[in-house]
Amino acid sequence: MVLMFPGQGSQYVGMGAGLRELSEAARSVFAEAADVLGESLVEAILKGPEEVLRRSDTAQPAILTTSVAAQKALSEHGIEPKAVAGHSLGEYSALVAAGSLSFRDALEAVAERGRLMAAACDCIEGTMVALLGDTTAFLDEILEEASQLGIAEIANRNSPGQIVLSGEREALGRAAELGLERGVKKVVWLRVAGPFHTSLMADAAKEFARFISEIDIAAPRVTFVANVTGESESSPETIRSLLVEQICSTVQWEKSMRTLLAAAHDCFIDTGPGKVLKGLMARIDRSARVYAADSPGFFDEVQSLVAGTA
Repeated sequence: MVLMFPGQGSQYVGMGAGLRELSEAARSVFAEAADVLGESLVEAILKGPEEVLRRSDTAQPAILTTSVAAQKALSEHGIEPKAVAGHSLGEYSALVAAGSLSFRDALEAVAERGRLMAAACDCIEGTMVALLGDTTAFLDEILEEASQLGIAEIANRNSPGQIVLSGEREALGRAAELGLERGVKKVVWLRVAGPFHTSLMADAAKEFARFISEIDIAAPRVTFVANVTGESESSPETIRSLLVEQICSTVQWEKSMRTLLAAAHDCFIDTGPGKVLKGLMARIDRSARVYAADSPGFFDEVQSLVAGTA
C-alpha cells in the first residue's frame, strides 16, 4: 500500500470536516494543529474564507493538517503504508507518515516554508501554467524562446501529457502560445500564489535552509520517494537537503510513481484533500489500483480494502 499526499492547490474550504466527524484520530490531529499554530488555522480549514486559505502561509499547514488527519484515520482503520510519496508540500505529510518528522515539527516547518514562499511571491509577478499534450519533441525549444522574456522553467513533470511550467507571467504566456502552435491540446493557467519550483524561489529556499537545519529528521520507517530525485531516499541529511532543494526544483512526480510501480507496488491511496493524485496515476498506469480518501463513502469501504491488500 502506497500513500500519496497532495500539495498546494488541493485545498478547499471545508476539507477534513467529514474526517473530524468519523475519526477520533483525525480530531486529535486538528486539535494538535490548533495547539501549535492557533485556532485560526482550523477555522480557515473548515470555514474559510477561500482567499485566506489560498495564501501559501495558510494553505500549506492547512493541507498538511488535513492530509495527516486522513492518514491517522486510515491507521485507525488498520491501513498502514509500505511506501509514501508526496507532491511538493505533500512530502511533509509523507515524512510524518513515514515516521521521519513529528507532526508538530512538520507543522512548524511548513508554516515557515509557506511564510517564506508567500513573501517571495509578494515581490514577484509570477504564476504557473499546465501544458496538456505530448510536449516531448519541442519543450526545450519553447522554453528557450520563452526565456528571452523572463523566467520560464519546468515546475512539475506530473504524468504523460501533463507538464507544468512556472515563472514570470510574460514568459509563460509566450510558452503557452508556442505550445499551442506546436500541438499542445490545452493550456490551463493555475490558480496559485506565485511561481513555485523555480529559481525565483531561491531566497525563500536559502532562508528555509537555516530554519530546517534545526528540525529533527529521522530515517523513514517505510520507503520514501523524494520529488527532486524521483528515487527512494533514506538518509536524514539527504532528505533535509532535498526538502530545501525542492523549493526551486522540478517535482518529478511521474518518475516517483514509476519508481514505486517498478518496486511492485500496485495499490495507492490519494491521502488528503481532493483527487488530483488519483487522476495523475490513472494517466501514468491504468492497471494500478488507486483510491481517494476524500471520496464519499471511502471509509465505509476501508475494511474490504484492508482485506484485499493484506
